[in-house]
Amino acid sequence: MRILARLILFCGVLCLSECLAPLCAQSNGTIRFNDTKGDRVVSAADVKYKKFVTCSHTDDDRSCFLVEDFENNTRKKFYTTAHVEPSMQYSCSGYIVNEMVVDDGKNCWFCGSKWVRTGQYVYTIEGLLVPETLYYGYVGRFNIINDVLNGGGNMEIMLINGSDNLQHFALTPSGDIYATEDNLIYHITPAGGGGYNVTRGIINHDGAEKFMGVVCTGDTIVTLARCLEPGHFFYFHDMFYLGCGPRSDFINSNIVNDFDVYIAYGDRRARMGTDTPIHLTATNKGNGVVVSYIAENDEMPNISFPGKLLMFHFPNINSGAIPEILHNVDTGTYVKIKDIKSSDSVWGNPFIAALLEDNHGNSVWRLPMLGGLNDEFYDTVRKIRYPSMESIVPFRNPGIDIHKSSLYLSGYYPLAQNRVARNISYNIRNDDSRGDKIPIGCYTASLGYWWVNNSLCGMGPSQFHHITIGCYNSEAEVAVFEQIPIVSIDAPYTAICIDPIPVKDEQEN
Repeated sequence: MRILARLILFCGVLCLSECLAPLCAQSNGTIRFNDTKGDRVVSAADVKYKKFVTCSHTDDDRSCFLVEDFENNTRKKFYTTAHVEPSMQYSCSGYIVNEMVVDDGKNCWFCGSKWVRTGQYVYTIEGLLVPETLYYGYVGRFNIINDVLNGGGNMEIMLINGSDNLQHFALTPSGDIYATEDNLIYHITPAGGGGYNVTRGIINHDGAEKFMGVVCTGDTIVTLARCLEPGHFFYFHDMFYLGCGPRSDFINSNIVNDFDVYIAYGDRRARMGTDTPIHLTATNKGNGVVVSYIAENDEMPNISFPGKLLMFHFPNINSGAIPEILHNVDTGTYVKIKDIKSSDSVWGNPFIAALLEDNHGNSVWRLPMLGGLNDEFYDTVRKIRYPSMESIVPFRNPGIDIHKSSLYLSGYYPLAQNRVARNISYNIRNDDSRGDKIPIGCYTASLGYWWVNNSLCGMGPSQFHHITIGCYNSEAEVAVFEQIPIVSIDAPYTAICIDPIPVKDEQEN
């Protein structure tokens, strides 16, 4: 009987591996791409959420784009540059991708840094002989259907003069691009003949260190900058700047507000860490935005939120209203925000998803609710150790259940040569109707708890009534896209685990 049971199990696994191939793209669960390896993973999705793009980076700093087409059950990938074996004299190049987005026309836009090895060697200050490497900031794009899923076409790369590394960018409905690099912001707007005019702005108000993000929300461009305010008694631990202006001409028409998070609770509970990144996310409702960070692991636990996720929700950034503040009050503590994104929901409410790393190295994703009427609420905490999830895309999939929200996560397996992985979870929100039906190997789920502060201790913006992000160059420069041929190939995968299909619920979560 034991031998027969093992035989049945073996046959079942073989059958499962065969039948999962067409189903996996349409089902919940985690898959591992067999020959796609890399870390520093970012993801994006088209507006219908039937096609997903995942970008990973190889150990020789090249990028690989992988496109999944759920409608036709295909997966294609391409490398932006070819691998070159090291030698004493060689030249090569590669692209680092920092952010990307897919527009309504299924064009994938991305930005980052292009590096070029010149084939020459230079000495460092320490006297070491190293290959000479030059860096260029760029904006790139390709069409996920014509250029990738159909077998190959072109990607286009536009180098931005004077830039080394575009760190954040926002694409407007009119085709304008805003990109940031340290304390600079670039406005890249279409011009005649296929070229783009590029103008630059620079932070010139006291205390701001660098841009931490830029988003287009409604008809408004919003920027986030960390503060180094020497006049503040906690120096740079408690303030951030939000700039806002029209998407047509943000650089010359912006207003910047500073926010002192100490005032939120009247003490240091909301204190930022010394080098903690802060994140800016559009809510997909009006011109709302969210500023998020991990609270400092303070030495005074009675008046601090060590390792908690804090979120400052501004429902209408142009009004300068007092924000809604959320923080988790359960036992979860975190060391890093990996990614925070949002999508719309069927009733127009923001659907935001946070991907975190806890103190034990687990990837944790949570779904805080914005604009709630209650002072407290619960969510479902989902956690996994391997793969290491790096990027999250919340979406509403009309082909499954328009009244529920879904998640696309991507990452890699550190213990399996950094093979790229992704997880799809359909029809979830802040509860988990599957209960104990989650199979071992996908993720664990537990109850989370949040507190919302809507009655702040007088917290509000101090508005600067002068332009605080000014024009850096008086004349626009012209940049153009260069076409680079690409060849896409199939991306084989293995199904690691499949979640059970959840029960449909017509009530919006």
